[in-house]
Amino acid sequence: MMVMFILKFARNTLVQKLLTANGLRLFNDHSKCLLFPLMHFKSIPGASRAISTSNRREDIAKSKTPPNQKFIAFNEKVNSEENDFTMTFAEWEKLEQDILEESAGFASYIDYSIMKSLSRKPDLSVSYYNFIKSKREPNISTMVELIVNCAGKYDDLVFEVLEKIKNTYDPVYFEVIGSKVAFGISKTKKYTLAVDYLDYVCMDSEIPGFAIKTLVQIFKTSLKRQDYKTFCEVFNKYLPLLRKQHIPEMQTFSRTFFECWKDGVIPADLLFEILKLEELPLEEDLANQLETYCNSEWAHCENAKPSRIQAKRRMCYFCNEIIPVTEAIDEAVMIKMFQEVLAKMLKENNFTISNTSHELQKLRRIIKKQEQPFDYVIDAANVGPFHLNPILKKLKNRGKHVLVICKNKMHTLDKELGIFLILKKWTHDDIYMLLASFLSGWNCYLVTNDDFSDHIMKADRALRPYFYLWRDKRRVFHVQDKLLHPPEYKWTAHESNTAWHIPYLKEVQIVEENKEVSTLLQQFNAQMFLCVTKSNYVPSPELLLLRQTFKSFQEQSKKLSDSNDNFSKLF
Repeated sequence: MMVMFILKFARNTLVQKLLTANGLRLFNDHSKCLLFPLMHFKSIPGASRAISTSNRREDIAKSKTPPNQKFIAFNEKVNSEENDFTMTFAEWEKLEQDILEESAGFASYIDYSIMKSLSRKPDLSVSYYNFIKSKREPNISTMVELIVNCAGKYDDLVFEVLEKIKNTYDPVYFEVIGSKVAFGISKTKKYTLAVDYLDYVCMDSEIPGFAIKTLVQIFKTSLKRQDYKTFCEVFNKYLPLLRKQHIPEMQTFSRTFFECWKDGVIPADLLFEILKLEELPLEEDLANQLETYCNSEWAHCENAKPSRIQAKRRMCYFCNEIIPVTEAIDEAVMIKMFQEVLAKMLKENNFTISNTSHELQKLRRIIKKQEQPFDYVIDAANVGPFHLNPILKKLKNRGKHVLVICKNKMHTLDKELGIFLILKKWTHDDIYMLLASFLSGWNCYLVTNDDFSDHIMKADRALRPYFYLWRDKRRVFHVQDKLLHPPEYKWTAHESNTAWHIPYLKEVQIVEENKEVSTLLQQFNAQMFLCVTKSNYVPSPELLLLRQTFKSFQEQSKKLSDSNDNFSKLF
């Protein structure tokens, strides 16, 4: 019975749920026959998890109108002035008249537009705000821009305006304006209050991009004032969420902490400690500056030098220290990843209309016959027919157990070199590669240059970090018939009794005529460490204070967690 195929005809929601449940039961029945040690199988949950998403805007919506030349000229004048200045009420009146004479439609958002153009001009912003109050009631978007523009210089006015917003508008508005309000407050003396407004916008364990500016400002201020309590609270609350989102903006924090060290706000060993906690690399130019400083100025450094890691032994070529290994994902998590992919993909139209239960049964039959998990799963369509046989020969000579997933029959393949799952040409083959890889456990590699980002983003947020970890550590790139295995060591900052190892990305020139191959090679040749060996090292007072604060914070968090657990047991 082609259960999955007929899902394309199910338009009624209830009918589709029933058919989907049947499809899940179908594969669940097959999965009970699996012989791999990973799968001590329990039933796959058929109930879908509704993920509520809300489209949050970073800014107040603005009408689309033709450019106003008078406003553009004023904006250019403000930006060209290096120093702040003020304008009289008569000058503001004349400016508004000129703008509205050119386009009357500008009237509905003239206050907001002008105030937004006055960024980094707090005196001018206050001048315009006073003019608005003399003529009409300022709207919420204008007041928010005033908070951003004036924070740090006119703090009393900022909190006066904020109080007015809180007393006038419903709290739900802060889901829209919270990021900007938090950024403004983060520049004031009461910067710790910014966290309260970040909570309005950081819903569903997801942090919007604009909030990163606020976090950067809080980190800078707290480190400058040695307010390590606030630093630890914000660091522990938000950075793990940002790491799980796997966003490129995370690099902003590495540069921020580096700049704090460069400006003399924190000592070098405190920078190393934060990088260790942050688990992110530096950029090459920053690592080069650190190397120069450590070798020429820092008394506690014996030597600093860029170093690669011997892949198999995980040993630093410079100091011979063994780098920690990447921890394997727990088998229970691998099972959840398998269930997640299966549940999501079985319910998607692009899968159900092109796949049948027959092909799922083919995968089940292949797996059932195996006496051991697969060492490699190969994406034949991605590798290509010319390079597949040489790769298979190399793996067979090494005694590896290989599953090849391909579309249509590839007549050039040597069937003695592996086990083959042949799919129809329109089949969405990603599902089979992911399922076979997860079923084979952490030790199985997937040979493909696909990054599976579309599938990862469809996964449950709690599982995404594990998907990224699995992809980064179990995906094997291929360049022609050469396989590029990911390193087994942890490419994160760490400290031992004798040295620090700080990760950084080395810039590798991309060859335009073979850009794809150069980009792949870059990912494997660019991962470097700055090895900093210690000499008569004594931890700085700032580092000791930060560690003490972190320890106290973690103990308090554990007590709170234990208290909540005990309370929940009462019910």
